[in-house]
Amino acid sequence: MVEYKSKSYFSLIEIMLVLAIMMLVSGIVISQFGRLPTAAKLQNCTAQIKTLFATAEFRAVTSGNRQQIIYSSEQRTFSIKDDKTALETQRKKNIFTLPDGIVADFQKINTSNNAVQFNENNSQPEFTCFPDGLIAGPDIKLQLRKHKLKLHFSPLTGTITIIKPDTDMDENF
Repeated sequence: MVEYKSKSYFSLIEIMLVLAIMMLVSGIVISQFGRLPTAAKLQNCTAQIKTLFATAEFRAVTSGNRQQIIYSSEQRTFSIKDDKTALETQRKKNIFTLPDGIVADFQKINTSNNAVQFNENNSQPEFTCFPDGLIAGPDIKLQLRKHKLKLHFSPLTGTITIIKPDTDMDENF
């Protein structure tokens, strides 16, 4: 009796199925890489704002005087309010300009812990750093495309917390 060796080959359908799965996975991976620079840009911006607030807090604690940080909506800058005797090089370090594309919204927390949209028409958002280390002011919501972050200022402890939404499309954030 003649024995035939069976050769195992892949059928065309199996090869097409493997290629389709590989293309699907690579499409998902490549689409996620496009989101990384925007998320990193937003996180870098929040870190720089937090550093500016830490500088103002340090000044308030060491000098024993309140320090104010003011946001200018026309220039899109956060700046520590300095006296006129400050050196020009120090003044440049005390200003942070929001990068293009980043939108800043401000929310004041009222007494019932509900967020209220800050009204920029009446006054510009101001933050106060007290000599005891507390920081008072509205929360800052930063958004760049679909990415959102919130800087929350705790009125009890004076700490600054960076809050991320649960999902990218969270409307109540």
